[in-house]
Amino acid sequence: MYSEWIGRRVARIPKESGNLPGDTTSFVGRKHDVARSRQLQGRTRLLTLTGPGGMGKSRLALRVAAQVRRSFPDGAWLADLAAVEKEELLEHAVLAALEPGHDMGQHPLAALTDFLQGKRLLLVLDNCEHLLHGCALLVHALLASAPGLQVLATSRQSLGVAGEHLLTVSPLSAPHPDDPGQVTAAGQSEALRLFADRAAATLGEHALSELGRAAALICHRLDGIPLAVELAAARMRVLTCEQILDRLDDRFALLTGGSKAAPARQQTMRAAVDWSYDLCGPQEQLLWGPFVRLPRQFRP
Repeated sequence: MYSEWIGRRVARIPKESGNLPGDTTSFVGRKHDVARSRQLQGRTRLLTLTGPGGMGKSRLALRVAAQVRRSFPDGAWLADLAAVEKEELLEHAVLAALEPGHDMGQHPLAALTDFLQGKRLLLVLDNCEHLLHGCALLVHALLASAPGLQVLATSRQSLGVAGEHLLTVSPLSAPHPDDPGQVTAAGQSEALRLFADRAAATLGEHALSELGRAAALICHRLDGIPLAVELAAARMRVLTCEQILDRLDDRFALLTGGSKAAPARQQTMRAAVDWSYDLCGPQEQLLWGPFVRLPRQFRP
């Protein structure tokens, strides 16, 4: 009798389907962004998280998707588009994420439409910026043909699809180094908490005792950009906070050595900037040209 009761209880637990990856590092801060994303996600079928490279759009999207996936009986699914180089491969990539064993003889858009019919699921389209036109067309077609579909996208630009809601992902709150209250553990800003967490993962908990005003200055000078903060913390394998701070004038040379499992554009700050530059048209690239000759202390 008891085993039957347990079986019935287990059967009532909602099954979480999908392909969202598990966290490999702790998620730091972003309480307001997570709450706002969930609020907007409840109002629209297409929410796009936008912002420059290195802001943590992908991580925020996965966090939100993981929190809301029980609202979707057919799961939350991730299609990472970073490696998709041509728009004609976009539909194949999304279909492969949703249905790995699909019939290769069927047109991918038709197969996607068939797969989504009658389902209620969340589709996370990550890294749409280099495939904007194709993503816009695909999302429009899928939303029109699958009433139970909701899309959470990340892109450095909006998709421009009717009904799209945008949330700009900003830097983490950075400490003011002259405010002692923001340097203490109790008053740490999000950026300093991230730096401390990643430094501890690199060196152990004893590394936290070394953090102080120098660490706050690092986060302040890096403007709270999550990727930059994480790369700076990774350099604590070989440098002290003071040494990192002294070398920030040449931050592109300093901020390297990200996780080897991360995409190439997330392993160095230069790669992140190059990715953004390559997305610009010829006229935009021409406009950026003079800025490379400005003094290092220039701030737009």
